[in-house]
Amino acid sequence: LLTVVNGYSEFVLRALEPSSPLREDIEAILRAGTQAAELTRRLLVFSRFRKPHVSVMDLNEALRAMDGALRDVLRPNVTLHISLAPDAGSIEADPTLIEQIVIILVTNACDAMPDGGRLEIGTRRMAADDLAHTDGMAATSETYAMLWVSDSGSGMTPEVQSHLFEPFFTTKGVGEGTGLGLATVYGIVEELHGAIEVETEPESGTTVRIYLPHAKAEPSTLPVPTSCPIPADGSEVVLVVEDEEDVRRFVAQALRHGGYTVIEARDGAEALAAAQETPLDLVLTDMIMPNMDGTELVRQLRARYPGIRALFMSGFPEDGEVTDGHGGTFPFLAKPFTVERIRAAVRRALGDETIAA
Repeated sequence: LLTVVNGYSEFVLRALEPSSPLREDIEAILRAGTQAAELTRRLLVFSRFRKPHVSVMDLNEALRAMDGALRDVLRPNVTLHISLAPDAGSIEADPTLIEQIVIILVTNACDAMPDGGRLEIGTRRMAADDLAHTDGMAATSETYAMLWVSDSGSGMTPEVQSHLFEPFFTTKGVGEGTGLGLATVYGIVEELHGAIEVETEPESGTTVRIYLPHAKAEPSTLPVPTSCPIPADGSEVVLVVEDEEDVRRFVAQALRHGGYTVIEARDGAEALAAAQETPLDLVLTDMIMPNMDGTELVRQLRARYPGIRALFMSGFPEDGEVTDGHGGTFPFLAKPFTVERIRAAVRRALGDETIAA
């Protein structure tokens, strides 16, 4: 649903003149759709419906990479100070979830400083013996990386602090907060076998400390992926398989605007028939469809046409990794997506048959 709402909002905005009186209305729709997509992602993470992709990562490097995103969240009257200990170390985590933790904490800190203030983010190396004061924490490592976020804001009363990690508890007004932020942070930290503590007093600011066990291995050095420019036109033939008509129409239109030749199919049977009539460069298929799911469709297509490339899309997070049976995974695109994201994903899928696991 959000793929359709956000996607067609994009199309309308692209078609409107800058001076059109409708532009403000369509922008409001797109903003609401984007917020709904973010809320959905938070709900899925909180319910542990999303499978984390855990890897060994350097905590300091992850925070440095977030510098631009953090400053986008900050208000102009909030000053940011970052203090990263050189020996903070590496942890085993999903980088996306670590980013989510930091963004949630920074957003809450800014909300506690409506008139401005000072925000500090830092890391430290901690020994297990130094964490004996942390209630309910079972030591799983000899050393830990501590991530802390501190603000000079309004702080919290003991009553508010006692409900801090409860789902849907919020001190914000109606429509201003979901009450899922800190509950999500708590769930992620617990999943990573860490601990979280909060130090706060009314009118004296808040400091949140998160302790995560050090990884036993060093972070692997991966090649930096090169950005793939989106061409003004495309010469390839793409088969789009999607049982939801509005989603299929949006995807096809987005690719046709990029110059691709697009063939549409409602299900696996139509897709197999279309493949017999037209040489294909790529099949872009939904994962969950009636009668034949996307993985079975690709299996049958590759049995007939071994060189065909595949790109999967789905709104279900557990479908985020599809193995090819040869030690790799197929490219995957999570719904909802923008026009730019789908065209970039198609370009990458046409360039690489599979992505290494």
